[in-house]
Amino acid sequence: MEVVIYGMGRCGQYVFEEISKCRTANVHVIGWIDNHADAKIFYGLPVMNEKQFVCSGKTIDAIIVTILDAKSSQNVILSLLEKGYKAIYVVNYINFRGKLPILDEKGDLSIYVKMYEKIVPVFGRIQYPVVTHCNLNCRGCGSFSNISEPGFVTSEEFERDIVTMKSKIRNMSRFTFYGGEALLNPDLDNMIVVFKKLYPNVPVDIFSNGLLIAKIPEKLKEVILEYGVRFAITQYPPTIKMLPQIIEFLDNASIEYILEPPVEKFMRVFTRKEQDKENVYNKCILINDCKLFKEGRLYPCPQICFLHEKKSYLDLEFEDEERDGCSFDLYESTQSDWEILLRLRKPFSLCRFCMLDNYKFAWSTGKAHISDWIDA
Repeated sequence: MEVVIYGMGRCGQYVFEEISKCRTANVHVIGWIDNHADAKIFYGLPVMNEKQFVCSGKTIDAIIVTILDAKSSQNVILSLLEKGYKAIYVVNYINFRGKLPILDEKGDLSIYVKMYEKIVPVFGRIQYPVVTHCNLNCRGCGSFSNISEPGFVTSEEFERDIVTMKSKIRNMSRFTFYGGEALLNPDLDNMIVVFKKLYPNVPVDIFSNGLLIAKIPEKLKEVILEYGVRFAITQYPPTIKMLPQIIEFLDNASIEYILEPPVEKFMRVFTRKEQDKENVYNKCILINDCKLFKEGRLYPCPQICFLHEKKSYLDLEFEDEERDGCSFDLYESTQSDWEILLRLRKPFSLCRFCMLDNYKFAWSTGKAHISDWIDA
């Protein structure tokens, strides 16, 4: 079995040395991949970056990824999958720190060197809207809460969705209760319990404008403290006026929180002048860290969800079916979490209606107008 080692760091060297000293090894290292190395030869073997390796057309049996940082290792795996490689093995931090054997007694890869499919990938942050409305009336609201009918997700609906999500997405970096104003949902405490039972190690945020925080019910407060839930507070002008009371309440209750920067301007998100979807995708940080799960569908970002929901209001023309190609029905999808992550690395057709960094008007409340969201 001929392999290349991806990563020339301490872990890669450990793997190489363990294979080299085994006299009965059926695994043979024939080269290295490293995107940051200046050396052309390492341990007597050729070194290439990933692009050079792919272009070389070199035939191998497998690639062993030996990058200790889990996020970087996952990105390398996804990059290799994009290029058609399937025999990808992983030696991680635990293997390296514990000095677990790389080869077994027969000289083959040991059980500790796992195929990538046996590694649980980590999604970024996933947001879940639990209400459609809000206690503020911001013009240009990113969730369209100011023109949406009031609506709640029930704890039963939430549980069905999260059980389904767990069957498809095994891990994520953070989960956010989203709105509208999430604190308007009276079942929020039960939803937190449901989520933490299924994802006990995933940190949880409540996204809020902060105005209702000091009035939360005692039961919700207890659940927040029990499960270490954090408030992510957006500083709208009314929030800033109440900030001393909000922070005093949270500090006295020992509730964790973060403050987003003060909001001075809103972004006009959409345009009828279709953009280059590749350029939009490459610039858009939302695609990487703001996935939205709503009504059984996982969206790469909230904008694609709301673009579809409000297309009549926005007077945009595209087929409803296009939404299906720009999101994932987790109730029906047969894709694995690795396959979903792989698709999320490419632009979506509806990206063409999105503008970036288009902060056109100052924050305000008042009567909504289509021009608050779309630039004709």
